[in-house]
Amino acid sequence: MLYGKNLRLRAIEREDIPRFVRWLNDPEVRRFLLMYEPLSRAKEERWFEEHLSRTDEIILA
Repeated sequence: MLYGKNLRLRAIEREDIPRFVRWLNDPEVRRFLLMYEPLSRAKEERWFEEHLSRTDEIILA
């Protein structure tokens, strides 16, 4: 975990998935991303599982 005066970053966890799905399906958030279709929880879970197995990157939240 990384700490700063106004910031705390940690590796993503499975419990974050519902929050990510909610954020990524918010039209105000998605309009600034290269995502045009709503994201399903199943798709986000697959993405999470794929990134858990990677050893060359860490996703922080």
